[in-house]
Amino acid sequence: MAMDTDTRRAFLRALDEDEDFRQEVRQRLLSRELLELPEKFAAFSAKVNDFMVYVNDFITEQKQFNAEFRKDINGLQGNVAGLNEDVSVLKDDVAGLKIGQSRIESRLNRIADDIGMLKGNVAFYAARDRFEFILEQLGLE
Repeated sequence: MAMDTDTRRAFLRALDEDEDFRQEVRQRLLSRELLELPEKFAAFSAKVNDFMVYVNDFITEQKQFNAEFRKDINGLQGNVAGLNEDVSVLKDDVAGLKIGQSRIESRLNRIADDIGMLKGNVAFYAARDRFEFILEQLGLE
């Protein structure tokens, strides 16, 4: 059924001017999903707004955490630099101690050799000076 021009104009005017009529037409033309869409969109929009508040709070908190973390990292880097210097000094000290230990070991070896020679000499002179007594004790006189 085709509408004539006057009926069409009256229909459109009624849509513009009569809220109840407009609602009735909407309910007949639109599906239930489309009719519920404004309410669902408002609920969705509220959830998005709540989420954005959460995200903004999280970002603010994260920025603060990152700033504190950077300070901690900078402090640790300073500590590591100091420790590296200390390790370098310790390495030099250990190298010096190794050289000193090597010298001491060399001297101890020479002293041990000298003591061995002295013991041999003492035994020789003791035997030489007391050979008669030793022979007598052994019954070899």
